[in-house]
Amino acid sequence: MMKKLLLLLLCFMAVEVNATVSQSQDPIDLSVGKIDPTDPIGGYDRAPMQPPHVFIDGHTLFMQYVPFDVTLEILDGSGSVAYTTFVAACTPSVTLPYTLSGDYQIRLIEGYWYFYGWIHL
Repeated sequence: MMKKLLLLLLCFMAVEVNATVSQSQDPIDLSVGKIDPTDPIGGYDRAPMQPPHVFIDGHTLFMQYVPFDVTLEILDGSGSVAYTTFVAACTPSVTLPYTLSGDYQIRLIEGYWYFYGWIHL
């Protein structure tokens, strides 16, 4: 418990240090979804976390409020996964492959929930 509390405190401190958003960074509006909406809530009744604050500049994602580990997925127009990677808690940025271009859906998956939005590369 104490370890988790310390990790969250460090994450919030890192967020404060990286709180400045550049004019060239565009915010990504994220919504929340459930991995399998047909499953009953019974086994995992906790509410989803606050959506993370994610910005994009070119092919770089800047994450200002992601205090938990996530799987990052980039999906193309047909819904196929074009890119996936693990992102550790409090990672300040992730650079996407330059081979990706066009419109994509971004998903940050955490447990039974995922946050999603759209980006243009």
